[in-house]
Amino acid sequence: MAGIGGEATLRGRALDGARTERVVGTTADFGDVLGNLKMAFMGAAEARYGRFALLADLLYLDLENGISTPRDRLYAGGSASVRTTGAGFVAMVRPVDETAWSLDAGAGVRPWWVDTKLRLNPGLAQGRTIGSSVNWTDPVIALRGRVRLSEQVSLTAYGDVGGFGVGSNLTWQVIGSVDWQPDDWLVLRAGWRYLSFDFGNASSSLNLAISGPIIGASFRF
Repeated sequence: MAGIGGEATLRGRALDGARTERVVGTTADFGDVLGNLKMAFMGAAEARYGRFALLADLLYLDLENGISTPRDRLYAGGSASVRTTGAGFVAMVRPVDETAWSLDAGAGVRPWWVDTKLRLNPGLAQGRTIGSSVNWTDPVIALRGRVRLSEQVSLTAYGDVGGFGVGSNLTWQVIGSVDWQPDDWLVLRAGWRYLSFDFGNASSSLNLAISGPIIGASFRF
């Protein structure tokens, strides 16, 4: 149930060769996103052997939102679309594995693919469409902790940070959940996820955050 907020800067050239730069800011909660959503998906998998684990997750969000333009009537409104795909692959080791709590630490990579498009409707000026597609891969370091409250209930917190100028300038995320395990093979989860990145190159700059409540189930094989 994701909302999205941030800013996209699209750079290019006008017909006369002059450099142009358009900055689009957008904030949309889950209700706004749901009304403009084309498709969304989030999933994760974990393979574990003793104290070692490999985590993988995939996030896809495709939405389009209407925007207003300045009162000079140069353009009669428009729309901004953002299609974001992010994946994560993190290898972790468990240095602490107690009955009441555990701690995992690790490192990995998070590749991103982001397509942004700005459509400006005709007003006094002719309508325009500006778009940019970028992709990059961020190194990340991660921590995850679990606290067991009872036989069936536990708390899980995960966080990672990365980019460091290798891919993006900075990316980070936090996930917190309350977990209920009614059976050995099933865990039901409810919590919150916040994911942010700040990326820039010659053609575009993206500073976006995706966040919202999560409800899910984990199946153990």
